[in-house]
Amino acid sequence: MVTAAKRTPVKPRLSAQQRRDQIMDSATTLILQRGLLHCTLEEVAATAGISKALIYRHFSSRDELLVALLEREYSVLRGRGLGAFPPDTPFDRVVRVATLKAFEYLYERGAILRELASDRSTQQLLQPRDREERMASTRFFVDKSMRTYGLPPEVAQIIAVITINAPLSAARGLRKFGFTPQMSAEVWTEFVLGGWEAVGRRFGTGVEPVVTKRHTENPKPARRTPGKR
Repeated sequence: MVTAAKRTPVKPRLSAQQRRDQIMDSATTLILQRGLLHCTLEEVAATAGISKALIYRHFSSRDELLVALLEREYSVLRGRGLGAFPPDTPFDRVVRVATLKAFEYLYERGAILRELASDRSTQQLLQPRDREERMASTRFFVDKSMRTYGLPPEVAQIIAVITINAPLSAARGLRKFGFTPQMSAEVWTEFVLGGWEAVGRRFGTGVEPVVTKRHTENPKPARRTPGKR
């Protein structure tokens, strides 16, 4: 009796979006492992295990791929951003939740955003969107802090810019020291809200701050994860 040869299972064909996601995931892996300099379409195709002809069907140039990667990161950020809050959300609640989401993002995906921002040509692609996103966040915090603490616009803008940008610089170091994103966010939130109240007393128009009680959920910060020495 002749035994029929076993057939090799045929892999299901990926949809166009699934293939794009596969390529972008491979590009992310390549960038994090070898740096942005090695992110060419040929190298990405090799990492993804596909032909150069196939990758060119989805991305006609390196810049187009980098734009897609940036768009994906900003899409993730928008999903965790300030637009999700109803207009009447208390200011301290906005700061608490937005800060936690920001630190979680930076711990999880900050490395790829830093790499994308480190290249001069990529910076030119990044700057318009980055400026747009930061301006929207700044306007949000300026408006909220003016109404909550009675701050003049210029003071509100100074504090908003510091509040938005500080986690971007701090998250990498905090992670290296073994602090969790939850602990980092909690300590930073208390620092920011306390600072805003102090600035309101110093520069405000005498309006009673419209804030709810803090220190209700976690009276003490969680212990940090021991860092490697």
